Amino acid sequence: MDIELLLSEWEPEGNDRHGSQGNENDSEEESKGDDAECVGRDDGAVGGTMIGPRVDPDILRVGQRYIDGLEAEGGITLLQEEKAMRAFREKGILGLFALFFTRKLRNTLLQWINPRLRENGTPDITLRELNAYIGLEIATSLCPLNRLRDYWSTNELYGHPLFQSTMQRDLFLGIRAAITLHPTDTVPEEVKQRDPLWHCRSILNNILKKCALLASRAISSYLSWSSENLRLVSEREDALAQQSNLRLHQ
Repeated sequence: MDIELLLSEWEPEGNDRHGSQGNENDSEEESKGDDAECVGRDDGAVGGTMIGPRVDPDILRVGQRYIDGLEAEGGITLLQEEKAMRAFREKGILGLFALFFTRKLRNTLLQWINPRLRENGTPDITLRELNAYIGLEIATSLCPLNRLRDYWSTNELYGHPLFQSTMQRDLFLGIRAAITLHPTDTVPEEVKQRDPLWHCRSILNNILKKCALLASRAISSYLSWSSENLRLVSEREDALAQQSNLRLHQ
């Protein structure tokens, strides 16, 4: 049974409780205050750290130079440039993010994450808080530190104002402990044994489909070429293994 056949067709369902209204409205809620500077709980609920200052303009300039470098050297061509530019004009960076990681998909993640949070004694999170969490997870790859807690450290050698001003530390760690990227009890055991990424395969496929529609066709072609090469290499290794077995039994 083909893993891709089992998993690639799965499409996350939106959660009406959070008001999903289709792809055209993926960024609607983001325009209603998701660009706020701080995301956290009231005193004593979850977060136990102080909210830091605004992000230093120098840090923003460094980040912009990094993004400009990716744009200049990455060789990525937008296939739907008008759609991307409209999303950026209307919703800013969050609008671009929603093109790849849609509101419907994030609502689905909330359906999976919030039950885990309740089991741990943590209140449900909102879509706004999930947006902030995902953004900080991405930021950890751009500014790596040894421990997650170090991003909120008050030590001069550690800490980062972007993390401190966006979300309280304990809330971030609580969401991370409860993160769930697959529908509960719907993945067959056969798939779990054969696919090491079964726990996030459906989410990855969903995002890859969005990337294929928006990013460079050259990248899509390269991915197809790489997949075909991997298939040929695998078939060759299987053939060599069969030949070796035949020699051993002769």
